[in-house]
Amino acid sequence: MSECTFYLVFIIFITDVLYSQTVTSLSIYAKSECAIETNIFEQKLTDTSALSNHTWFGFSHKRQSRLQQLYINLMSNLSLYNEYQTENKAINMLVLSHNYTLSNRMTFQSDIRIFNKQWYNDNRGYTTSLFSSSIGSSHSKIKALAGFEYQYNDFQSLPIFTSDQIGLFLQFYHNSSSKKTTSARISYHTIRYSERTIYRPLSADSLNLPLQKDNTLFIQLGREFRKKAIGGIYLRYMILYSNSDFSSFQSASIRFFNTRKIAGFYVQLIAEYQFKQYSEENAKLFTFSNPDPEQNIQNQLLVGWERPITKNISLQGKVAYIKNETVYSNQYYNKWFVSAGLQYRIANK
Repeated sequence: MSECTFYLVFIIFITDVLYSQTVTSLSIYAKSECAIETNIFEQKLTDTSALSNHTWFGFSHKRQSRLQQLYINLMSNLSLYNEYQTENKAINMLVLSHNYTLSNRMTFQSDIRIFNKQWYNDNRGYTTSLFSSSIGSSHSKIKALAGFEYQYNDFQSLPIFTSDQIGLFLQFYHNSSSKKTTSARISYHTIRYSERTIYRPLSADSLNLPLQKDNTLFIQLGREFRKKAIGGIYLRYMILYSNSDFSSFQSASIRFFNTRKIAGFYVQLIAEYQFKQYSEENAKLFTFSNPDPEQNIQNQLLVGWERPITKNISLQGKVAYIKNETVYSNQYYNKWFVSAGLQYRIANK
């Protein structure tokens, strides 16, 4: 049993004890798809293509009483590559969200998010665990959240990337109508690496260098709408300052998404672009950016579709082009991903 599955079973047991109300929503799905993927190793100069098979499982569950609401979501994916079995991997994501009503205007919210990725034939993988807690206040059409976050990134096979981060955030929502929401978020985090010393090319004493420590400032503005189509746009800006040479940068990005029904198909569009600039010109020659370029989504254009066949069965597919950083800073790879599959879903509301 995986770590995420264990937590899921435990939480469901606890909610059966704490809640007397019936289930307000329950959804389970399973999907199998075949894919064609270019540049499966996310490298700049080479471009290795392969066929792959993907199996997905998803579970979401929401319970509520007069004062409390609990939301659970689990998603698992198994990806198999017949010709390149070192790329065989599994992903598990678990989200637990609990909301407690303190008064007519005050709420207390806690969230746990766990992400685990494991390569079966390459002896590597990692787990990211995030806990956040916040107090919310609402008045008329405006809601504000002030909270605390702690995240631990555990890279057992690559300890140079193991880190934790602690931060504070403020978030605001304005519902101009039941179908339109404007949001803003600002956060400040400190990232501490437990086994990575700073890079200092001119240092004469490389054995006694301090550990790397980064500070980030993140600002996000967003607008979402829910009419015949569901969509939105987000603008993001981040500054990262590091005590390690060639690691500091600033970035600005825009993300647009839209989902609508066209001729019996549910069509989804996601477009995302990021501009990123490092403080030093030669950062790409020295710095590791991210140990998992697949998850480091920066630039992408994705079109997905779904065609219901019966009440529970649907055909699905997507075409995506992405351009993201490799494991090295400021070196980018290009990749195409095309897939099609069959999904079975059970929903009870």
